[in-house]
Amino acid sequence: MSSLSSGELEQLVITSYADEDYRSQLGEYTTLVNPGSFRQQYKVDFDTRQPIGASSADLRFKGIQSPVLDLQLLFDATGAIGGIKDPVVDQVEEFRQVAMGYEGDIHRTPYLKIAWGALLFKGVVLSINVNYVLFRPDGTPVRAVADCMFQQSVPEETRAKEENNNSPDMTHVREVREGDTLVGMTYGIYGDTKYYPQIAAINNLKSFRDLTPGDRLIFPPIDDTSA
Repeated sequence: MSSLSSGELEQLVITSYADEDYRSQLGEYTTLVNPGSFRQQYKVDFDTRQPIGASSADLRFKGIQSPVLDLQLLFDATGAIGGIKDPVVDQVEEFRQVAMGYEGDIHRTPYLKIAWGALLFKGVVLSINVNYVLFRPDGTPVRAVADCMFQQSVPEETRAKEENNNSPDMTHVREVREGDTLVGMTYGIYGDTKYYPQIAAINNLKSFRDLTPGDRLIFPPIDDTSA
């Protein structure tokens, strides 16, 4: 857990974009109060399946998960912070629309850039859990705390350059884009189209044409003798 002094830094700003290259801006939200801390999680995935009768498993590397960022944001309508008295529910909704409002033009929630001092995080929101903690006598909330979880999102081209890894001997995860075909995606990974029926089965696709933009497909190493 990294603890930072909110009073010494610029305000945390969350900007939403329509594209994963972060060029087409949609909206922006500036926090009322900077977080007192933030947490970043890094995780490695291993195949933990253990053979029947074995006393232990040989953990096989599957991949490195995208980093996760946890932030806690404060919303306040008491007027004690900067004289802000906008209803808390409106403040929360404004933030929610920027962070996870569905965008019809891109058929998904937006890409986000989170900037605060030395922190620059690009990704998408996974969850927003709002806890209302202070109320007026009539039950109107005047303060809320939101626990937010974001996950890094890197464009496929950028990720490929960073990994320098196009080997068919490693597991790949690819997001389906408009116009993609399973045959074409299979060829891009393996250099051959003959594996697409296996890829369809691995990803539980009813048909090789059953692709939806935004879906993530797994392309694992394939034994050529079984193709």
